[in-house]
Amino acid sequence: MRYPEFAMFPLLKFLSLRINFTLLGVAIFVLPHLCLASQAGSTPRLEEQLGKLFAAAEYVINQIDPAVYDLKALQQSIGTSAEELTQWVRSNTAWVPYQGALKGAQGTLLARQGNLVDRTLLLGSLLEAAGYDTQIGRAEASGALRNIMRQAVKAQGTRPGPEIPEEIPSDHVREIAQVTGLSEAEIWAGIEQQAKSAVRFEQEHIVTLEEHFNAIRHALETSLKPKSFEPWDDAL
Repeated sequence: MRYPEFAMFPLLKFLSLRINFTLLGVAIFVLPHLCLASQAGSTPRLEEQLGKLFAAAEYVINQIDPAVYDLKALQQSIGTSAEELTQWVRSNTAWVPYQGALKGAQGTLLARQGNLVDRTLLLGSLLEAAGYDTQIGRAEASGALRNIMRQAVKAQGTRPGPEIPEEIPSDHVREIAQVTGLSEAEIWAGIEQQAKSAVRFEQEHIVTLEEHFNAIRHALETSLKPKSFEPWDDAL
């Protein structure tokens, strides 16, 4: 049984990314402990502590580019050209084989992958946001065209996905220090702790995912024994 090289890519890519917004993880998981520790010996008001933590989380969330998750914001960042919107979907989302509409436009944007139906829904939503009237059509591809599409799918490679910042801006840390009352040194220590936890989570779950994938592949090869199987035959 043959499997496309990218079959595991979306899940492995998701798990292999470092936490995109490490500060958000710090604001949710680390800052509560730091705030309480810094107030040892006193009785801080719960409302005040929660207010600081929510302010920190809100600040971090506001640093996220809306084009990463919002269809209208993405369309505005690309423009109103139908050609450019089409090219963005073609270049920034990967094809994966399954039948029907599973993710929808929003899910395809977040996952940066989908079958032709879901990628078409994403493109249609972007075109509609740009002011176009859209309608999805259905057609049957010829055998020759399907062969060309199979080869294109196998050679498509990976897609870039959202940019992940290499470093955390120091002005972000200063802002969080101001809204929480913590020192910048304490916040940097929390960031380091969160980053180590993210790496450990990544390593543990990639191994588990690979084990499950190999077990499923073994079960299919030994139990079903299909004469011929291409996962995209009926899911182009």
